[in-house]
Amino acid sequence: MGRPLQERIVDEAMRGASILGILPTGTGKSVCYRIPALSRFDKTGALTVVISPLVALMADQVQGMARAGIASAVTVNGMLSMPERQDALDKVRMGDAAMLLISPEQLRSNSVRSTLKQREIGLWVLDEAHCVSK
Repeated sequence: MGRPLQERIVDEAMRGASILGILPTGTGKSVCYRIPALSRFDKTGALTVVISPLVALMADQVQGMARAGIASAVTVNGMLSMPERQDALDKVRMGDAAMLLISPEQLRSNSVRSTLKQREIGLWVLDEAHCVSK
């Protein structure tokens, strides 16, 4: 169609369509969910949940967004201290988080599931194909 794949994915996500976008490593996949996530949060307050097994990448993404002036992204993973984890979940619960980057195993946590039930989820993102297992 002559348009960059990222642009097509973002357009579809902005329309609210369910999307399967498969892009090679290093092609800026995160922009495909960041733009729709921030837009949806700005318009409706909905949370985007990004599931990724790559803890270092999640932390890097949250720090990168913070450096860009976007303080509405948090991460929850097994490497956080209890106070850090509680602070992140409080931000989600209180509606201060636009994006929650979370490792797959955290979805088994009662506190995480309870927190997610308190928010409208606007978008679910599986950031790595190996997050999907039988």
